[in-house]
Amino acid sequence: MNNKRRKKSNRARKSLLPRVILTIILLVILLGLALFYREYSRKTTEGESVTVEIPEGTSTRELVSLLKEKGLIRYEAVFYLKLYQTGNQGKLRYGSYDLNTGMSLDDLIETLVKGAREDELVFTIPEGYSVEQIGARLEEKGIMTAKDFCQAVKDAAADYEFDGALPKEDTVYFQLQGYLWPDTYYLEKDTTPDQLVSMLLEEFETKYDEKCLERTHELGMTVNEVLTRASLVEKETDLPEEFATIAGVINNRLDQKMRLQFDSTVVYGMTDGQYGVDRVMYSHLKDDSAYNTYKIPGLPPGPICNPGMEAIKAVLYPEEHNYLFFMMDSQKNDGSNLFFETYDEHMAAYSTMTREGETEESTTEGK
Repeated sequence: MNNKRRKKSNRARKSLLPRVILTIILLVILLGLALFYREYSRKTTEGESVTVEIPEGTSTRELVSLLKEKGLIRYEAVFYLKLYQTGNQGKLRYGSYDLNTGMSLDDLIETLVKGAREDELVFTIPEGYSVEQIGARLEEKGIMTAKDFCQAVKDAAADYEFDGALPKEDTVYFQLQGYLWPDTYYLEKDTTPDQLVSMLLEEFETKYDEKCLERTHELGMTVNEVLTRASLVEKETDLPEEFATIAGVINNRLDQKMRLQFDSTVVYGMTDGQYGVDRVMYSHLKDDSAYNTYKIPGLPPGPICNPGMEAIKAVLYPEEHNYLFFMMDSQKNDGSNLFFETYDEHMAAYSTMTREGETEESTTEGK
């Protein structure tokens, strides 16, 4: 009798083993596809500057290997797929390039297809960069001084209008914050600060098209309000798939007359737009900046960065839900957030996080 039971048990284990193996294989495949898609659809973000020298006669395979070595791409197969999908196979040019590890695959390929001219500068503005950060990067690249660029931004605001007035000059750091379109630009070496600002504004007007304007009016917002919300969305997460969710959180908190309490607004004010603060502490919340949404009700007086199209669309088409709180998921540690409907749920998750090693000095509200 016992022998029969043991034989049945052995057969059951043997029949279960293939299912377990199949499940593991499927999970690995799904994880691979998720990573593949994330790399394929990535957007331009902040990264490190990299100079790449591509000698004449370099093969596509050698070039792709060089891009990976420089940290510009993660997976060669994804780059090849994007290259063929865009019809640019065989069109990449040799030359000296000033690239950025945060460039999207589309921007990277476009830059390499257009080629590097000796009399031309390639300059990339990542999505979510502030006026102040753009100025610092321009100076770092030797294109123009940050002071001259920032002054040109202020000067351009004097007679600029795009479907509504800009925020008042004495209420914001830069009236055109949010209107300088993040993208890759090809500049003549003698491009002036005024000319560059005009280019950025023209690109913004092209991208914020009639469809965006119609939706803006349908929501009863101004363009400046959309850009302000989109700048918060851009700065509160690195994951575009969370943009619409956070846009919904903004709506819910404002509808309930709650202060937004977004860390990004605190950091913008306390760093004069340069960011670079890893963690906001409770002591930082005392900052008297007009942008500090822990202190002021409603939205900040204007955008805190220059958002990209995905963040703008998230505001125009937000996700409808009941979430009022969110915070970084420290267990996944992949830049994603946890979302909560109630304060109790939020604090329970925060308590778990602090027990696992997070400091209690960190903020818990809003993000």
